[in-house]
This record gives sequence, structure tokens and C-alpha cells, in this order.
Amino acid sequence: MKKVLISVTALCLALGIFAVAVGEGIGTDPRIAYYETVLGLMSENGIAYWDWEGNVEAKLQWVRAMAPVAGGEDAVMIDKLLNHPEGDDTLEQLIDDFLAKHYGFEGNSDLIASYHIIEEVWGVRTDWSFAQNAQESEWFMRYFPTTMWDIMLYSIPDENAVPPEEALQVAWEAFNDVKNLSVWPDSWDRDDEYIAKIEYGVHKTDVASYPPYYTVNFGTPTANPEPGHSYAPRLSCYISREGQVMDRSYHRSTGSPAEGLDAELPPPFEAVPFMRFSEWSLEEKAEFSDAWRPMMEEYMEEHPLYRGMYYYETLHAYGLPDQDSISQESAGRIAREAALALGAAEDYVARAGAHFFYDVTDEEKPLWKVFLSTLFSYDIAYQDSPGYFAVMDAHTGEVIDTYERTSERPLEDYR
Repeated sequence: MKKVLISVTALCLALGIFAVAVGEGIGTDPRIAYYETVLGLMSENGIAYWDWEGNVEAKLQWVRAMAPVAGGEDAVMIDKLLNHPEGDDTLEQLIDDFLAKHYGFEGNSDLIASYHIIEEVWGVRTDWSFAQNAQESEWFMRYFPTTMWDIMLYSIPDENAVPPEEALQVAWEAFNDVKNLSVWPDSWDRDDEYIAKIEYGVHKTDVASYPPYYTVNFGTPTANPEPGHSYAPRLSCYISREGQVMDRSYHRSTGSPAEGLDAELPPPFEAVPFMRFSEWSLEEKAEFSDAWRPMMEEYMEEHPLYRGMYYYETLHAYGLPDQDSISQESAGRIAREAALALGAAEDYVARAGAHFFYDVTDEEKPLWKVFLSTLFSYDIAYQDSPGYFAVMDAHTGEVIDTYERTSERPLEDYR
């Protein structure tokens, strides 16, 4: 069996997530190598420093990795730690105290996190470039593929997205609109100097199913910002690749500025459920399709750039298998065999979760559609592909098409 291995960088490139090579504009600061070494140690010993309690050897490796980039008193202390007498049970506490002091948490080493290292190089993360955010996402996918799920995979806008300047302008207009609402908090001065920071990406769990988007965070300058911020955050606005203000019909976490202030404005759609549409049951998909597909045709005539969930999930009509259909279990088995025939690794197919669609757009020829991805089973490895999609005749099980999740096909093909 042909074995296909794709790094997460390649995964992101395949999805059109990275517009330029990851690392472009990152620089060759030797502290980056130190940071990556610590990430590797964290992947082996635990993301949180407190997970390392009693693991003196791992802590010594951290200190040893810091030596090439340390100077002054740090270099002197590192030399003492690395030459500390073997068997002395005070060594671990000395290392804890040293690292805590170095990263500004004197007396509390449990607060040390990986981002304190990279912020010494790049500054606070709210001021990072698209390339820097994308690079950190690549690192996280490389070193923590199965442990860090509640994260955004940041990227660099490509030619399929409106330019950042345009996205910012749209966000500013939406932000200024809500400043005129009565729900504007009394503690926020409407005339304060507000600044905006912009990012681009998509949540890790959604990378196989939905496109990246802009996140614009608004806030006010402050002398004492929160950790990781250069300003006091106030409100966020999310802009789609098409340049539209997003709301909760795109994703539960992409509320519009008005929704963020709980403004009593009628949303165009109901808030979407927590789960991705592809993992809904067949019954839920069919019910949703019956209710919303007719309405979306009319809505899209007036809002042609809308690309929320109600757009993608009403492109086809979904129903339930009839008595002549092969079973869902059989459809899943055939889809896995089709992915293997396409070149998917056996290990990948074994780890992948399956999401099912029963497409009745053509009532005379219903289709089973099966989306396989390790993202769905939360069992992703660094070399994984984003997924494989199989389409088959629902009555005969004949495979009509199988393809990998790449940017060469529009998202509409993965429904």
C-alpha cells in the first residue's frame, strides 16, 4: 500500500492556509532555536511547567538549551546549575527559582509558559505579524498535535481573501456602528482612542470544514495591559474572506460586534449549534435541510457574499436512507477502502473519524457522502492530511468519486 505522509505545514499549504512559506520574515534569531527546543521538551514532558515536578533531567535540558542565548548573570547562574553536584536534592528548586525569576514570576515557577520565551523575541503576541502567528501555529501543530485543540490555526491571507486593509475598514465601520447603541458599556468612553489588531485563521477543529477568516480586536491603549496584550481589549469583529461582517450563523465564536454587546438586534439566522454540521446526525441534517434550504435561496439573492453555515449546509438537500440504500456502516467501510485506493496511509484511515451525509438533491439518485479525517477523531499526527471525501451511489455502493481535502476543490465539494 502506498504510504502518503504530509507535514502539517504541507497540510496548511494544501488548504490554502499559508500564502507564503512559513518562516518568511521570521528571522534567524538563535533564541528561536532555544524556543523550539523547549517546545520539544514540553511535547515530551507536559505543556505546563508544573507537570515537570520531580523531572530534574528535563529541567536541566531546558537550562542547557538556554545557555547559548544567555548572558550576564543568567550565564553565570546557568553554569552553576549545569555544574551542580550530582545527587544534591536542592538542584530542582534552584532551577525552578532561576526560570521563574528570568520570566518575571519570582517565587512561582508554575506560571512559566512557552509563550514567555517567544515574546522575549517577538514582543507581545497582539503585535505579531501574520507570518509570526502562522509560524507559531505550525510549531503547535508539530509539537502538540493531539494535546492542543482549543486553539486557532493562524495563517497568512492569500488571494482568495479580501486584503487586510479592506477587512480592517469593514471592521471599523461595524465597530463604530455599535458605539451608537444604547448598550455601549458606561465604563467604555465612546470618545476614547481605540486601536485595532488583526489576525487571520480558523479554529483547529474546523480546519477541514470551514475557511479561515479575519479576527479584528479593538481596544484602548494602556500602561498596564493584560498578559500577551499591548492594549486593553474591548470588542472583536470577525470578517469573512469575502469581506463580510460575520455573526453567530458562521460559528458560535464569531458573534458580530452588536452580538458581542448583546444588542437587541434581530440576527439573520439562529445561532448555530456547538457541533460542526458534518457531525450532526442524519436526522438533524435532514430536518435542517427541509427548514432552511428554501429560505436560503431567497436570502442569497439579496446577500450573494454570505458564506456562513447556512450557505454551505443548504447547498444540497439531505434526507434519510430508504429501504433500497446500503447501510451507513457499509458506506463507511467503502469510503475507507476508497481512501486507501487513493493513496491514504493505512494508519491514517484507521485513526480517522467519519462524518456522513445522505444527499437527496437528485431524488432519483441519492448519494452517500463520507468525510474521513483524523481531525474528527482528535487523533491527528504531525504528518496527517486534512481528510478524504468519498461519494457513492446510495443504492449500489458504487464509488463515484474520492478526493483529498485540498484548496484545489472549493469547500462546497466537502458537503
